[in-house]
Amino acid sequence: MTAAQVVWLVTRRELREAVRGKTFLVSSVIVLVLLAGIAGLSALTGGRPTVTVGVAGARPQGLSAALTAAADPFGSNVKLRPYPSAYAAQDAVAHRKVDAALVGGSTLVVRPSPPNDVVAIVGSALRTLELPRRAARLGISRRQARALVAPPVAVTQVQAASGSDSQARYLALLSTILLFLALSIYGQTVMMSVVQEKSNRVVEVLLATLRPRHLLAGKVAGIGLLGLAQLATVGVAAFVAGSLGAFDLPSLGRTAPLALLWFLLGFCLYAVAFAAVGALVARVEDASAAALPVTMVMLVCYLASFGVVDKPDGTLATVLTLLPPSAPFVVPARSAATSIPLWQFGLGVALMLAAIWGCIRLAGRIYEYGLLRSGPRVPLREAVRVAAGRA
Repeated sequence: MTAAQVVWLVTRRELREAVRGKTFLVSSVIVLVLLAGIAGLSALTGGRPTVTVGVAGARPQGLSAALTAAADPFGSNVKLRPYPSAYAAQDAVAHRKVDAALVGGSTLVVRPSPPNDVVAIVGSALRTLELPRRAARLGISRRQARALVAPPVAVTQVQAASGSDSQARYLALLSTILLFLALSIYGQTVMMSVVQEKSNRVVEVLLATLRPRHLLAGKVAGIGLLGLAQLATVGVAAFVAGSLGAFDLPSLGRTAPLALLWFLLGFCLYAVAFAAVGALVARVEDASAAALPVTMVMLVCYLASFGVVDKPDGTLATVLTLLPPSAPFVVPARSAATSIPLWQFGLGVALMLAAIWGCIRLAGRIYEYGLLRSGPRVPLREAVRVAAGRA
């Protein structure tokens, strides 16, 4: 058989074993229970959403009552916030301090894709306020005027200021936490699979017919595909729950595809490292201590990524985007808050691929060196020295 066929056989085996394992079942149940809990909590405490409208210049008499009546069919409340000038109201819209702003009593300022049906609510309220005046001017009844009155609101758009959206900040934090959990769970799943096969000597049987690098590639590919499938399942479940109104789902935009892409890249980097350290121990009890260097690198990069949420365009964000160990946590979070320059994204991907290639070569040699070693845990420094000497 070809190398690709051998790797695919190992991948299928890992998928089958992982699906049957407790880790996959328990993690799936926990995630679904959390989603159900969020949906239930939102249904109990969420209440009606509030549309905040800034007002600058002339304010039509009875505006507040008309907005309240217009928002009721949409299941929303309305809150008015006065501003001293049209510029101040427009700036508030751009920085998401309000959902929209009514300027001069007839012009509605909104961002692209305004939330919560704000255009329909304000437009309906202004039509209601204008109707009696137009009807009296024309000498007709209000009912007759309803068929003639055009919407009196003119809509203009301003671009939202980058990095100022609380929803974007929430989405950035959520993507970072989710990726850290996914990489930790499935990276350590790879490690435990290696340790268990070594401790019960199954690996000796496998290596009689397989090359170590094929076994490593199939193991990482199988568990990685399982993790990707679970992430996709969580995303679909959240989307369906949000569509049914169970809770407010933030607009995923480009964050969801980037999260999946960087999960794959991050998993390839960290999973081979976890597999390598797993091959250095012969007992499951020693696995946590052996994995400490890899776990600490992940934890430091994860904690550092929180600094990107508040300053997505800062120097720290740029540096962490380009560093391979931190990029999987930083890039999806940063993309939710701002636009990443193309050169940074491209260079980050290139450096990540180079790091994955180097890690696979080094970890593959450590993996091969440690698999058939029995007895006490092989020191990582010794394994790295031996693996480097084989280059």
